[in-house]
Amino acid sequence: MTRIIHPAVPRIQLRDCNSSYLGIGLAFSLSIRIENNETPAMSLEHDTISFANRIKAEFDFDLYIY
Repeated sequence: MTRIIHPAVPRIQLRDCNSSYLGIGLAFSLSIRIENNETPAMSLEHDTISFANRIKAEFDFDLYIY
């Protein structure tokens, strides 16, 4: 997660504002592919959760079983 979200932060300039200020809804949508009935490990680091909270974003997880 850290590798995906944090490099994008400077480009989209959301560090100092939130979705309420922008008048839009923000969400991080993650698609997780499950193969061979293996249980995926999913976790979000504290700084990722804090960043999402600061910009008032939501997380959406979609699980796909193959």
